[in-house]
Amino acid sequence: MILIAAVLLGSVAFGKVRGGSLRTLATLRLPQTGLVVAAALLAVIGQYGGQVGLPAQSAYVTCTLLSVTLAAIFVIANRRVVGVPLVAFGFALNALVIVANGAMPVSQQAADFAGVRTDAAADGSDAKHELLTSDTRLRPLADVIPLHLASPLGWASNVYSAGDIVLAAGIGLLVMAGMERPGAGRRARQVSRGRLDTAEKIDLTDLTDQTDLTDQTELRVPNSFPAPW
Repeated sequence: MILIAAVLLGSVAFGKVRGGSLRTLATLRLPQTGLVVAAALLAVIGQYGGQVGLPAQSAYVTCTLLSVTLAAIFVIANRRVVGVPLVAFGFALNALVIVANGAMPVSQQAADFAGVRTDAAADGSDAKHELLTSDTRLRPLADVIPLHLASPLGWASNVYSAGDIVLAAGIGLLVMAGMERPGAGRRARQVSRGRLDTAEKIDLTDLTDQTDLTDQTELRVPNSFPAPW
């Protein structure tokens, strides 16, 4: 959660620098958003189900599977939206290693480097995590990426998985793209590469008749064209 919060803040700041707006982001409409809400509720049930009498480990794995399934349906409906496929891929990577091991394995070495305690994972009281061992399946996808921050930010130190990083990157891209006007990012890249002038390019191949454009459109030579003199 700390990583995602940091990425959200950074994405909003970077989106502002690029000329984006939170008001534009608020107008972003994603089909099937109810699936995301349901997936989030399942994730909460899986995380805290053991505290209300459910089998902790079984509830965690089952809810994770269901949550990823709903996320996959959401991605299919929004596959053309920037960032959404990465978010789903991050979820899938985490779900894969959790289902393969029954919990998210955590590297003791990475935890020591980050200054994170693993007592609950070691004694089995944490149904969501377990210590990484030689028997762990899909070890590269486990929590093996340490983040160590010095004081006064030491409280934010943690250990992350590859899925966490991909998920956070997808959220960041989604926020930054959502803050831009439709097509603004693509046009800005084209202008910077000299493919478009700052004025709209006009396709002259469609002007088969002698249309008078004097008072309608300003014709400008793109910057990428060399001067004839």
